[in-house]
Amino acid sequence: MKKFVPLMIMALSLTFAVSSSGQCSFNDLQLKMYDSHGDGWTENQLTIYSLGNDCVKEIAAGPFELSSGAYGTEDICLPDGCYSIRTTAGKFVHEISWELVRKSDNVVLSSGENVENVYLLSVGANADCSFIGCTDSSAENYNSQATCSFATCQYAAPDND
Repeated sequence: MKKFVPLMIMALSLTFAVSSSGQCSFNDLQLKMYDSHGDGWTENQLTIYSLGNDCVKEIAAGPFELSSGAYGTEDICLPDGCYSIRTTAGKFVHEISWELVRKSDNVVLSSGENVENVYLLSVGANADCSFIGCTDSSAENYNSQATCSFATCQYAAPDND
């Protein structure tokens, strides 16, 4: 039998399905955080946002940070959907890296180094993220079907002849 456990994160109430045994009923993921110097992420953070067709993002998990040491993990349970992963800068950004893996087979779904980056991620077999794409018609990768741009547009380099 499933029970729904409300989770409060930064004044948002999100509901994740967790079985009575405490197991994840959706996509069981693990965030692996690394620090090459071994002293933690020093104010650097990673947050996972869910994305809707209207481009509204809500915090789905996090923010996470490695408080000390060279390695740490966080278990994350997410329903099928479209997500963005954002890392924000603290100190010594060149020391940090991370991987988000599916726990069932250890497949890396996303990874990154340093911070101040946004990564787009489709989670689960039923996720349809076709609404994400460049909505600016002057961009090289314009997608007329997209309804949510979310930092995906690419532009030609200026010609400096």
